[in-house]
Amino acid sequence: MSGLSFQQAGELLKISIEKARGSHGREIFVKTFIPSFRMFSDLDRGLYFPHFFAWMGETRELLAVPILDQISQYVSTGKWSIVTNSVSLDILGERMGEDNIVQVRVWSGESAQSSVELFFEWTSLGAAGLIEKIAVGRMKTTWVEVIGHGVVKPRDFPTFYRDFINRMSPRQGEPDISAVAAEPLRDVSLGETLFKAKCGPRAVVPLASKSFESSLYDSTIVNNIYFSNYAMWMAKLREHHFWSLMPHIYISPERDGILKCITCNINYLREGMPFDTIHVTMSLKGLYEMGIELYFEFFREDPDGTRVKLAYGEHRAVWMAKNAHGRFRPASLPREIAMPLQQAANMFAHA
Repeated sequence: MSGLSFQQAGELLKISIEKARGSHGREIFVKTFIPSFRMFSDLDRGLYFPHFFAWMGETRELLAVPILDQISQYVSTGKWSIVTNSVSLDILGERMGEDNIVQVRVWSGESAQSSVELFFEWTSLGAAGLIEKIAVGRMKTTWVEVIGHGVVKPRDFPTFYRDFINRMSPRQGEPDISAVAAEPLRDVSLGETLFKAKCGPRAVVPLASKSFESSLYDSTIVNNIYFSNYAMWMAKLREHHFWSLMPHIYISPERDGILKCITCNINYLREGMPFDTIHVTMSLKGLYEMGIELYFEFFREDPDGTRVKLAYGEHRAVWMAKNAHGRFRPASLPREIAMPLQQAANMFAHA
């Protein structure tokens, strides 16, 4: 299938609706696309994890095309909005076909009066069909009334929106609707535990922090900071810190290993707004033979130095090294990463 013609691309790259079980099953939104080269920016030339968060937002809005005009009428007033409460991502695979074709499927879970959870599933496609399940994601959103600058309050869904969500909601006795494909990174082991933070506040080991200036570029139609920015800030802080430990793996085209995200989640507490200074902290929650678990917090930094917590999240990554066949596989963390993290954990424990 390598080298698609415009006609082939037009037939393949499209959006559609599937029925989970005959004509009475729930609706599943399906989009088939080819990611731009910019999305393949991980060190192994694979899909970089923060882009999945942006895709969730884009796909959520695209699946709402049948009611987009009604949503626009509400949100354009500045009085109503749909806010993201939480997002999570699990990376399950990495192998792509010759034409880098990706298919995302989206459906709804159980919904409440004002909130709903959406499920996302990305698979890579080749000439013979499914290749690997690349990732799965979850997103919980709430319909809100905008009370003031950065202040919202949950409200019941408008009737048109609830009716739309119900079309994608589960049916009694419905079979599993997840695609059947290889998931080589599911339940990947991080190996022996070298350090695990205790439960409770301030039990994690501080590693790094960085401030970001937000602007209108980071905002939405209702003027709040778009949720996917938090994943990108997380990625930037992570990369800057590990670049300082192992700059050669970020520079050399013949790198032997990479730190690969396998799970990531973010929970949102309150709204960030354009021109806020967003201060992000990264801490060590777990150190393992072959990977790490990081904890992030996001704060609005006011001019007087006060910090207001906007969100928090966790991130698990495994060290992937090239095997004899040139494929990246889980391996022991290199000393350049393991030693400073272990030293930081030891110093924190004895402080």
